[in-house]
Amino acid sequence: MFIEIMDGKCVKTDGSRLQNHHGLGIFKTSEYEQIFQQFALSPKLMEEFRASKSSRFESHDGFDLIFLNTLDYSMIRIAEERIFIYYTNKLALIFCDDPFIMEGFEKYLLTGLDIITLDRAVYGFMKHLTEEDDQVLEKLEGKISSLEDRLISSKNGDFVQDIIYIRHKLMVLKNYYEQLFNVLDGIQENENQLISEKMLRFYKIFSGRVDRLYHRTLNLRDYVTQVRESYQAQVDINLNQIMKIFTVITAIFLPLTLIVGWYGMNFQMPEYGWSFGYPLVILLSIVVIGLMVLYFKKNKWF
Repeated sequence: MFIEIMDGKCVKTDGSRLQNHHGLGIFKTSEYEQIFQQFALSPKLMEEFRASKSSRFESHDGFDLIFLNTLDYSMIRIAEERIFIYYTNKLALIFCDDPFIMEGFEKYLLTGLDIITLDRAVYGFMKHLTEEDDQVLEKLEGKISSLEDRLISSKNGDFVQDIIYIRHKLMVLKNYYEQLFNVLDGIQENENQLISEKMLRFYKIFSGRVDRLYHRTLNLRDYVTQVRESYQAQVDINLNQIMKIFTVITAIFLPLTLIVGWYGMNFQMPEYGWSFGYPLVILLSIVVIGLMVLYFKKNKWF
């Protein structure tokens, strides 16, 4: 789809007029051969885009290249659909296979209230990529808070997989915002003078938003770390409680072991010939256990 920009308005066109007017094209990546031939662009640009796996900005003689990753918000992962933008002072070609991104951008261009220029259109596309990010971070924060509540209320729950899952998602977001921030830095350098001073201020504001999203992600990572430490502390407490119980049991039976060892010696003791010797040993064992239990309870050892 070709869009011609005239007097701040966007109008769909067949593309033949874009050679001499400001405008942009929105296409699927599978259409690149036809579009590259129409505008006499080198196929190596698309080869470089396909070889790249990260978001980055490149400034060349007379044009800029922007390679962008996109987020799969349902799974919070880097989506397979990536974005390639070829940008000159009169033309912007955008290649993307994500229909939701493209439909939203087309709606912004054709029905938005802004006065559209080419640099504002590219800016609007970039800004459109992060519209749902606040909601994603709020959902993750809610999951972390819920995990913390379950950790406090459950003494025997296994939360390791939940913690690893959330940390992985936050790592994906962290890398995504770092790369997007680097792209915005490159755009703001404006080596080819493709962006007006007014739009540079907008990019600065947008860069600040991405920076806030990045630091909010870091704060959530710290929050998860605190939850993990709390979980580890709870596990240690439970383990210490178990060891305490075993220690008490061992301490109770240690005197009985001494009695058994004493009477197990191969000596002729006076008690052997006494009819009440065996019941006396039993009574002695019970008394020892009772005294030790009372002593442990008095000292609140269990």
